[in-house]
Amino acid sequence: MAIGHDVLVKLLTEKKLDVFYKLDRRLFSEVEVGSYDEILDYIKSYRTLPAEVTNVRSLQNETPRTEPLEYLLDELANRNFTIKIPELGNELGRLLGKSKGIEAFNLIQKFVGDSLKLRARESARVFTLADLGTMVAEHIDATRGMHGTLGVPSGWPSLDNQLFGFQGGNLYLFVARPKMGKTMVMIQLANKAFEAGYTPMVLSMEMSALEMGKRQFALRNSFEMRSVLTGQLSSEAQYILSDDILTIEERPNTMYLIEGQFQSDTSELRETIKDLRPDVLIIDGGYLLSTKMPGMRNPSSWERVTEVAKELKLLASQEHIPVIASYQFNRGAVDKMKRGYKPGVENIQLSDALGQIASGVISIQEDEEDLPRRRLDLIAAREGQPVSWFIDWNWQRMEFEEQDDALMAQFEGMTTDDQDVILERAS
Repeated sequence: MAIGHDVLVKLLTEKKLDVFYKLDRRLFSEVEVGSYDEILDYIKSYRTLPAEVTNVRSLQNETPRTEPLEYLLDELANRNFTIKIPELGNELGRLLGKSKGIEAFNLIQKFVGDSLKLRARESARVFTLADLGTMVAEHIDATRGMHGTLGVPSGWPSLDNQLFGFQGGNLYLFVARPKMGKTMVMIQLANKAFEAGYTPMVLSMEMSALEMGKRQFALRNSFEMRSVLTGQLSSEAQYILSDDILTIEERPNTMYLIEGQFQSDTSELRETIKDLRPDVLIIDGGYLLSTKMPGMRNPSSWERVTEVAKELKLLASQEHIPVIASYQFNRGAVDKMKRGYKPGVENIQLSDALGQIASGVISIQEDEEDLPRRRLDLIAAREGQPVSWFIDWNWQRMEFEEQDDALMAQFEGMTTDDQDVILERAS
């Protein structure tokens, strides 16, 4: 099957109407362009993609390839350049042979300009209002049967009720002062995504993969963290761990843990995502990522952090996955909290622009009453209202779930030992 047909079959199978609108007719060969036109005529008549590949006469006998759609789109563009560049070379040779250097130069400019337009159209999102209406209608049809969470769930109802899960194409930030538990929150989010059937990719900029793995398996199996760190697991716990590993191996989805250790940059990250195709990217220590900044010899920390955030947002948009990253509050946030105020996006360390780039910003704070919990606040969101909730902060049972308000009301005035008794009974 020709690559143009491969692309059309794949986008019909995955119902990617927005991708079809971005395809330029000139990318298709004489054999393929009829199929493109047939789909376009169908959309103009019915304001939607054909429900089945078999509805397109010229594609009735075709089956979708297993590669991701993005890979097939790159192959389509590659074929276009593979054909056009030799043709350009032949024409340039003819012109230069006649000493027509200016005409040759103008031809190069035209080729580059046309090629850039084609590539830009593949990534640009320019639609008519009618196109957008069709896309909205398709979105409503696709999500009508879903209730509540539409994206990757956090596992915390208060947050999922506002964001409807972490949505593809968006950047979300979790912000806290050092030692507030950002890493554990990232691990919790990864495990919730994995248990919901998604494939998360976790990039740790500070912690080794082994250290992340210890926390992940302690969380999954409710092992006391200290016993995992010291290797003091009971025989029963070791059996539980072995059984969990076997269960994971049989699942259709997986989880990737990647060591960044202060060296990763956004270009490496992009290539890894293209290879592994995760459903969600989770970065522990987004403020430590770097990116290439051509034309800037010595960018400031503020410029670097802002540029990285822009790259992460672009990555989320192009790969259509949610990107979740942890950042730090500056010292001004501490002063606010001491005075009883909530920190805001302007208190994110090194860059207040992050709050404008992100689709959601969640703060992590210690409990004011010294209870075994953390307070989380959705302090900024493009969709949803600000909301606060508490999560368990129990490293003995490795519990970090959203707390029940009625249960927490019993904690008021209790000692830590009494609180543990209540938690034991509740579990």
